[in-house]
Amino acid sequence: MLHRLLGIWHARDGGASIPWLDGTPMPGMAIHVQVEHIAELTASVIELIRSNIYLSTAPLIRLSLECAVNAVWWASDPTGVRASVHEAARQSRHLASAMARLRPDAHADTASIDGILSANADFVKTEARVFERRCRAIPDGQRLYTYYRILSEASHGGVPLLNEYSRQVPATASNPEGIALVQRPHYDHLEFALGTQVISFALALAAWDSVLPSHPDEAEIYELADSIGLGEMLRRATGRAATA
Repeated sequence: MLHRLLGIWHARDGGASIPWLDGTPMPGMAIHVQVEHIAELTASVIELIRSNIYLSTAPLIRLSLECAVNAVWWASDPTGVRASVHEAARQSRHLASAMARLRPDAHADTASIDGILSANADFVKTEARVFERRCRAIPDGQRLYTYYRILSEASHGGVPLLNEYSRQVPATASNPEGIALVQRPHYDHLEFALGTQVISFALALAAWDSVLPSHPDEAEIYELADSIGLGEMLRRATGRAATA
């Protein structure tokens, strides 16, 4: 399924025409980049699986889900891109301040960042700053946020990784807890994670197609989505329910 989604995307390599949304090409460019990055991440996930490396797919799939939510939100609300630009600049401003504390002698040119903040100050949205709010802004988004939380457990350092890198063995006098450490863990949620990658890629493809005037891949995307039970989810997310 992931190979077929890659095929749909790469069939138009080099031929992307960026649509103007809300009077600017910026939203279209931003949406296209999200889908392109999911395609790159999907290829990486496939290679990891081929190499019998499973747990390391989780952070890549989580990132794909973030990109998909961005694409769907921006397709439905193009002004959200300017809100996201403002948020990215705000984060860059904090980073510049932190770097200045590390290197007080180094000159930090923050004028360009301040210019971006000023130019986009009228587009501030909570959704750009808080991922859960971004999820809630799109249909079925709360479900996607739950998926995100599940993937997060294997995407950060911390206690949850103990579950993946250990297994139960018969207790002995020297190992009364009956716990053994393992290498190359299988990842307990692998099947779920790969399903989420399919959902993310399909959502992002549908979001991109929805902003193109001719909807060139709509029939193929929804035929595939319908075959795996995702059609209605994609239609709700993109607003193409009446025409798909």
